[in-house]
Formats: sequence, structure tokens, C-alpha cells
Amino acid sequence: MAIAEVNKVTLVTFRDKKDRVLKRLQNLQNVHVTDFNQTLQDQDFETTLASSDGSESEKRYQEAEQALNILNEYQASLSLLDKFKRARKKRPVLSIEALDSVTLNQNNGRRIHEIVAQQEERHQIQGKIENIDDTIDDLSPWKQVDVPLSALQDIPYVTVRYGSVLNDDNRSHYKSLNDEAFYIEEISSTDKQINVLAVYEKKDADHFAEVAEHAGFQDLSLDKTLSPAERLDDLKTKREALKQREKEIVDALKNDTQIIPAIKLLSEAFYNRWQRQKLDHMIYHNDYLVVIQGWAIADDIEDIQSQLDESVGNPNYAMFVEKPTDDEISDNEVPVKLKNNGLVAPFEMFTEMYGVPAYDAIDPTPQVMPFYALFFGMMMGDLGYGILLLVGSLLARWLFDLSDTMQVITKLGVILSIPTIIMGIAYGSFFGVSLPFKLIDPLNDAITLMAISVVIGAITIYAGLLTKTYLELRHKNYLTAFTDGISWLVLLSSFFGLGAGAMLNMPLVLKVSGVIAIVTVVAMIAVPPLVASEHKGAALGGSVYNVYGVTSYIGDFVSFTRLMALGLSSGSIAMAFNLLVSLLPGPARFTVGIALIVLLHAFNMFLSVLSAYVHSLRLIFVEFFGKFYEGTGNKFTPIGILQKYTHLDR
Repeated sequence: MAIAEVNKVTLVTFRDKKDRVLKRLQNLQNVHVTDFNQTLQDQDFETTLASSDGSESEKRYQEAEQALNILNEYQASLSLLDKFKRARKKRPVLSIEALDSVTLNQNNGRRIHEIVAQQEERHQIQGKIENIDDTIDDLSPWKQVDVPLSALQDIPYVTVRYGSVLNDDNRSHYKSLNDEAFYIEEISSTDKQINVLAVYEKKDADHFAEVAEHAGFQDLSLDKTLSPAERLDDLKTKREALKQREKEIVDALKNDTQIIPAIKLLSEAFYNRWQRQKLDHMIYHNDYLVVIQGWAIADDIEDIQSQLDESVGNPNYAMFVEKPTDDEISDNEVPVKLKNNGLVAPFEMFTEMYGVPAYDAIDPTPQVMPFYALFFGMMMGDLGYGILLLVGSLLARWLFDLSDTMQVITKLGVILSIPTIIMGIAYGSFFGVSLPFKLIDPLNDAITLMAISVVIGAITIYAGLLTKTYLELRHKNYLTAFTDGISWLVLLSSFFGLGAGAMLNMPLVLKVSGVIAIVTVVAMIAVPPLVASEHKGAALGGSVYNVYGVTSYIGDFVSFTRLMALGLSSGSIAMAFNLLVSLLPGPARFTVGIALIVLLHAFNMFLSVLSAYVHSLRLIFVEFFGKFYEGTGNKFTPIGILQKYTHLDR
């Protein structure tokens, strides 16, 4: 059965048992919780607002993740061997309850906040040091001045100003500043500016202002209580103090890297708690009881009961199980859980990308599996690449502690390597090298391969139309079954008959196919308005437009020629790389050439896998799903859980 049977479950328990029940349901990962409060409100039943929305736990989870990112910066550099060993290290296996008990016994929650605060303090210190360095650079040219500006401001009749003018090849700005009414002394200079001391009588202030504006004189902003030399010493002292504080923070953070494993557990515990608390607004509760409603996999009902018996005890809860009603199914309220064997299950990810089927529909994944595998294999089409994909996927599964998602992806890699190897043998290609045996040569038999691709496309489209016909007949939509399924099967078949009759010079086949095509088109146009009880004009317009859809089928068949094109391009590029390396001189061919050919084939394989993945998916989504599949179901979603640092012990 491709779609798992689900039942509605309603759990009633005491309020103080709610968290234990939710933890166990979260651990089981087989219950989809629904908004029971909303159901009650729709029936004008008064409910109590949620006590928590999980925002505090979410904040603590994000802070823990931030702390981990910070501490990763301060870990000692690892050798490649150590990194490999770390990647192989197995994550601890813990249940939700065990994870909570472990984290509750640790006192690292406060330290997480301190780690984040210390990193922020370090960033502030670095900003202050940068500002001090800029100020030191500005003051360094004035280090010879050992008199504070305030001591010069009280001199009677005379004004003393420090400043600078732009420097150029002729020192024109500096020269324009010199005037017999002023005393101008050059303190220092750089390529960009000249630093000067200007002294003039107070009665000449207006005259100096005019000359200074013309020369572009800029006053230096100084601490008037300290001389530039004293200010430099003060800044350097502050800089050293900041650097010392920064070193203390860095040392503390380096020391905290030893608690990374504990923070990982805390992060996961905070995330899991956040996911449970997010359900609070969906759960009805009063002063004594809580009611949790949702959907569970029918085969797991007994397991859920036994787990709850163990967790909270039979007298402390009650569970009611109901079959989904017709209204719930038609209203798309029943969540859908795909259920396939080990060979087909990895392809569920493609179905879920498009959207899960409705509960009363069919799961297309068993059909997706052979088509996608065939498309992928034809587009890759190399024995060597297939072997690498197989070995790489198996090694990854054996050597590393992979996440659930990566487990699915590597299993998919193992499955897809088989058609790649088979097609590589059929094409006689091994890393672009032509093998002595082959069923078809993509380079010399491109037209034949294109014809095969179109035939495969026809089979795919026919499968989609047959499925569409079956679904509509099952739901007793006989007119739709005819207009969107049967009629197109007959019409396309008649077109193939016309083509075969013309190419093989078979007049009878040509004549019969032509008659069938004409009759089918007439029926496609005439039947809908004849059957329609009202709006016959609209029905006629719709049927004419439906016949016009033959142009899209032409595009669909042409689209499948990519099976030939991508397989041909992958092999041709591999052959070109081999030829390129073979042109190298002998010594270079067996030194640099080896590294070069490995890199080039790795690059080509990456592009081939990416292209095969995307284009196979496109053929499934557009040319296959477009004929019958809607993907409008409600996905079965258990209580969220993070398995980034641990494995869930169920």
C-alpha cells in the first residue's frame, strides 16, 4: 500500500501529564497533531488561550546554535585524518526523555549566554581598537608636539592652531598658506598632506580665515588637555588594555570548546521543547485535563498505546480511535503518509517535492521509480561514472554517521548507479573510453538513440494518461475520463499509426489510422456539449480548446530527446578530456596528466549528475505528473524533532 492508512486519535490526560505524553508522541514520530482548539471554536465552544508559544525555547535554541558557531571558530585546527575520524564518530542514541534528563543535569545554559555575550564584547573591543589605531595614525605626525593645546589658548594677543593642507608636487597649498602676517611651521608631511603649526595675532583672525579657506587648511581635532605626544601614550595604554581583555576572552572561549558536546545536547533539547510548546495553542486544556487530537498511522496504534502505558500509565490517559469520515477525506483534512518498500521509498522525496497525493488518490512514487531511474541512467550513460556513484554512495553510508536525509540521498545514489552502469555498458563507455562491446553508439547512432528517447517518452505519457483514466473512472467521472484520458490515448495511437503507415508504406494502416484520428477529434469536440445539461456553448469552447492541446503533446515528445542529448554530451565531454590529456608529452601525461584527468572527470561527473537529476525531475514533473497528478494532499507531519547531534532512540 503506497499511502498508509491513518486513524483519528483523541487523547485525554491530566494537565500535569501533558508534557510526558507529548514527549512520548514526539519520540514515536507517528502522530500528526491537529488544531483541536480551532475545531472547538468552530463549534462556538469556549477555549483557553495557550500558556506558551515556545518563543523562549526557540530563543534559547538559536542562542545555543550561535554559541556552537562561535566556539567552532576557536577550536584547534584538525588534520585531515582527525577530521575524517570526527566525521566517522557516531552520534549518541537518546530518547526525548533521556535527552531532557541529560541536559537538566548540566549547568551550561548560563554559559551559553556568556559565550554569546563574550563574542559580542570581543567584536566591540575590535571596533574600539580599530578606532584607536585610526586615531594613532592621525596623531603620529604630531608626536613631536609636547605642549597641550589648552596651554596655548591663553596666550594674549596670539592664536595657535594645528592643522593640515593637501600635499601636491608643487606644495602649492602649503605655499598659499604662507603670509608675512602669520608664522607657519611644517611639523611633518606625507604624500597626501602637510601638517603645520599656524600662529597669528588675534587681530589677523579674519585674514587668516580667508587665507586658510583658500589653502584648504583643516584644523586637527585634539584633546585640548593633553599634548599630541601625551595623547598618543594614553591611546597606546588603552589599546594594550583592550588587547589584554580580548586575549582573556579568546582564552576563555578556547577553553569552552571542551563543552561543545554538552551544548549540542542542550541545543537539541531546546529545539525539541520548542516544537512541543508550539502545539500548546492547538491543544484544549482546562484546570484539570488536556485534550490532544490528531492522526496516527493505523498500524502504529497499538504501539502508541503501549508507549503511553509505559510513560504515563493506563489510568492516567484515555485514547479514542476513529476512522476518517468521508467529509474529512473530501475536505483534504486527512494527512498523507507515503509507505513504500525499500527500493521505492527513496523516490518519495520527489513526490513530496511536487506535493503529496490526496488521501483518496494514489501514490505515484512506484511509477516514478522506474521512469526516473531510466531517465537518469540514459543521461549519465557511463560505466565508470556509474561505478564511482555506487562505490561513493556505499562508502558514505559505511564510513560516516549520516543524517536521515543523507541516508535517503546515498541510498538513492546506490539505486541510480545501477541504471547508469547498465546504460554505460549499452553505450560502451568507460570514463569516455570506448569499450569493445556496445549495444548502441551514441555518437554514430544519434538518430536511433533519439528515436528510442521518443518511444520512452511515449511510454511515459501513455502511463500518465492511463493513470488519469483509471483515477477518473474510479471516481465515476466518466466524461473527464474520456476527454482527458481515453480520447488522447486513441488519438496519439492513431498518430503513431499514421507515422508507421507512411514510413512502412502500409496504405491500410494509414487509412484506418486516419479515420480513427478524425472520429476521435470529432468525438472530443462533440461529446462534452452533448453531455452537458447546461452551458453547452462553454462546453463546446472547452472541447475545442482541449483538441488544441495536441500542440503541447508535440512539445512533450520533443522534450524527451534530452535523454539522447544529455547522454551524448556527457560522453563527448569525457572523450574530449581524454583526448586533451593524451596530447600532453609523455612525462607530463603520467604526472600532471593523471591529476588533470582525475579533476576533469570529477568535474564532468558532477555536471552529469546535476544535469541528470534536474532534467529527470523535469520530465517527471511536467511530462508525467502533468497528465494526471495534482499533489494537493496534506502531508503527514509528526511533532518536529532535531536529530542533528543525536540519534533518536525510538
